[in-house]
Amino acid sequence: MRAKTAFAASLALFAGSALAASIVGSKHDLSSANTAGIHNTETTQICIFCHTPHNPMGMPLWNRIPPPRDPATYDLVQESETLSAAASGARLGSSSPSMLCLSCHDGTLDEIGSRLRYGPVGGVLPLDMVDPLGTWGTSGMLWDGACVSNHPVGFDYASAQAEHPTRLRPVADVNVAFGSNVFYRGTDTNTLMECGTCHTTHDPANPPFLRKSNSNNALCLACHVR
Repeated sequence: MRAKTAFAASLALFAGSALAASIVGSKHDLSSANTAGIHNTETTQICIFCHTPHNPMGMPLWNRIPPPRDPATYDLVQESETLSAAASGARLGSSSPSMLCLSCHDGTLDEIGSRLRYGPVGGVLPLDMVDPLGTWGTSGMLWDGACVSNHPVGFDYASAQAEHPTRLRPVADVNVAFGSNVFYRGTDTNTLMECGTCHTTHDPANPPFLRKSNSNNALCLACHVR
């Protein structure tokens, strides 16, 4: 039940942008028709790299095998002025929404074609993937071999804000700034910072798939007080 709840919450996080713009032609378009970046050479289908309408591995109709790495081993926190006890306790579990992102962005993108559960070649056979710009290494998140990103994820933002009320904006203000609830509520009290807080998956309007433009640091200032 917990896993289903987590995946349902991740669907809510990611679905808000599904109708805002098209994934077609974006960096998340891995079809053979999109030859400008990482793509396969066998199918023009786009959605199958992440979704399947039948027998998914979980919500949101998920078609990817979770990364082989134990989520507890990810280093999720970098030193910062607002590093708090809440952020220091950041962690991911097998049902964390950010694990959906890490099923691709875990630094092992060379396996992206073989992680399809279903596809035109059937079963778990790999699709032939090509990388004309040589971006396998830079598209992952494990840039130093251990850290997921320079910004902490997997922590309770509300708790961090309570520790630093003059540096972080209240949850309600953040949601107003983004125009929707961008936090994953693991329980009635937890409000978790996940990859989907700042990023979308289907709307490439604000690279790199940001929920809003960061012009004049607008995205950063939705949370941070400066």
